[in-house]
Amino acid sequence: MKTPNDKQFRRFGNILFFSVALWLLGATTALARETAAQQATIDELLRLDSQAALVAAKKNIFGVTQQTPADLGPNSQPSEGNQVLAIYGVGKILTAEVLLDSEPHVFKNSRARPVWGPSLLYRLERIVPPCVHFKKTGKPHIICLRKGR
Repeated sequence: MKTPNDKQFRRFGNILFFSVALWLLGATTALARETAAQQATIDELLRLDSQAALVAAKKNIFGVTQQTPADLGPNSQPSEGNQVLAIYGVGKILTAEVLLDSEPHVFKNSRARPVWGPSLLYRLERIVPPCVHFKKTGKPHIICLRKGR
């Protein structure tokens, strides 16, 4: 009767170890791909849900429906209706809802670009109640709340 020696046991152990390690790596990679695909689906659903909520809010709060440039007609342009609708928040964490070129926008004082709104021409400089300070094509613009709001 032949007994296996230490070299054979080590070789068998190494082969077994690497086989299990490769199997675990493959299983982990497959799980990571599946998790990434699920996360992408969740992100897409959240994005679509957020878009639908914003369209509904725009309709309910501002009374405006989504319009494309084709809906406006070839010769029509939005009017220059700029006004501050609301400024709210606590301390330095402020949010401003404004109409810029008759389109609703939402700005947070921590971001230069609008959180919501189609125009990228305006950059927020600061919100100092009752006014919102912007730059449009490098020129400063200040829009303030009207009395009675």
